[in-house]
Amino acid sequence: MKTPLKLLVIEDRSADFRPLERQLVQHGLEAECQLVASVPDLDAALGNAWDVVLFNHSEPDMDYRPILAKIHARWPSLPVLFIFGNLAEEIAVEMLQLGVWDFIPKDHLARLVPAIRRALHEVDQQHALKATEQALRKSEHRLRLVQEAAHVGICD
Repeated sequence: MKTPLKLLVIEDRSADFRPLERQLVQHGLEAECQLVASVPDLDAALGNAWDVVLFNHSEPDMDYRPILAKIHARWPSLPVLFIFGNLAEEIAVEMLQLGVWDFIPKDHLARLVPAIRRALHEVDQQHALKATEQALRKSEHRLRLVQEAAHVGICD
């Protein structure tokens, strides 16, 4: 895991951000956090590379559907973790379908750092799998070329 991590935090109240920051410090997770409180700020922030997005669901001016679409259009494999106070089950299911990786209740922020670490581990595994698949495709391609060329040197 690279340090410091780059965390994009979609949150409009600094009072709600402080407990998140405290959890990071308490668990020794070195992170640079950028706080985003509006859609224009989010649009600007998405021009940068991020390790994880922390999104507070209760943002009144930031509907999660278009926000998630923007994030995943720019960074398809970027983990998005939702931090919430109350969350209806049907909304949680929809968020999972839209690509949310995990949910952290505001009253159980001790889950935050383990969720971030798990998300980063999963991203690393996805990258390793893609690299392995790409290497396998190249190997299969070389083998196919060798097999196709093998008949050239064979005489009856």
